[in-house]
Amino acid sequence: MELVYNAYLHLKPQSLILKIVSTKQFWWRFNHLKRNGGEITVTDRTPEMDVKDFNRISLLVNKRVRWELGSEGFAEWDSCGVKDIPTLAKAYGIK
Repeated sequence: MELVYNAYLHLKPQSLILKIVSTKQFWWRFNHLKRNGGEITVTDRTPEMDVKDFNRISLLVNKRVRWELGSEGFAEWDSCGVKDIPTLAKAYGIK
């Protein structure tokens, strides 16, 4: 199951915004900034789609792709990186 990370770090004085994609990246960046005297503001931005709904839709899309491609094809497709789950859900008619 894929977890959805949706945290952003606002860094001052540069006003740089970084999108955090993993727990490891968040803590590495947080500790790095803390050591170097950075001012940190953590905000949570919920996507349009609730995380619970996104995970449900993601599981349904994965089930459909596995059914179409078979186990070996799904393993190859799954290892190719990030998928556009909302677009695939629209294509498959999953709501």
